[in-house]
Amino acid sequence: VACTVLNGESGSNAADLHNKKELGKWLMDIAKYLTTAVLLSSVFNDIKDSWIIYFVVSIAIVLTLLSGLWLVREEKKEGE
Repeated sequence: VACTVLNGESGSNAADLHNKKELGKWLMDIAKYLTTAVLLSSVFNDIKDSWIIYFVVSIAIVLTLLSGLWLVREEKKEGE
C-alpha cells in the first residue's frame, strides 16, 4: 500500500492495486507448481490415459499464468 501511495496513487484503489498484484503473483506461482508436479509425476509414474491429464493440466497452467500476468501488468496512467 505504501508503494502505491508513494507513486501518487491514493484512496481506496491503492489497496486494491496491491491485492491484485499479490493475487497475480500467487497465480503465476500456481502455474509453476502445476508444471513442476506434472513433470515430476511423468518422470516417476506410468499413468494410463496420460494425455487427458496433460491436456487438463496444460489448460490450467495456461489459464493461471495468463490470469496472473494480466493482474500483475502495469497500467498506463493518463497523459503518458
